[in-house]
Amino acid sequence: MRFVYYLILVVLTASVFASPIYAEDSDTEMEMATMEMSGEDMEDIEGETKYVEVTRAFPNIYEELDPKSRVIRQPRRGEFLELISQGRRWYKIRTEDGEEGFLEMRAGRVVERKGIFSSWQSILGFILNIVLLSGLVVGVVIFVKKQKAAVEN
Repeated sequence: MRFVYYLILVVLTASVFASPIYAEDSDTEMEMATMEMSGEDMEDIEGETKYVEVTRAFPNIYEELDPKSRVIRQPRRGEFLELISQGRRWYKIRTEDGEEGFLEMRAGRVVERKGIFSSWQSILGFILNIVLLSGLVVGVVIFVKKQKAAVEN
């Protein structure tokens, strides 16, 4: 029975604190991206301001639409950048400092507004984490009570 509690504890802890690990781009992928970018059509975003929420850890923001160009910044996961336009694989963004650059699409996602609850997935993820953390606390409390009861008998 103790094993089940430990297993639940490990699974819940891992699900709450887990974050995706991303491999760095290989040279071949960068070359393919460069070839694709030469024909990239960027579509301007009109209407309300939209943002790109960074979903990868420290992706590169390039000065030009070329992965061999100067990297102007590496934003943190969860940071929001203003969306100027987007192509098939790239976002043209503006940082809070006013710098414009290009970010790969796989490094972020478009959201309507900035903030922790920028989309329903963020809200659902937050609620799921709270539920899992609550379950973890309840599981630990039950485990401790059973251990105390076993020691008293």
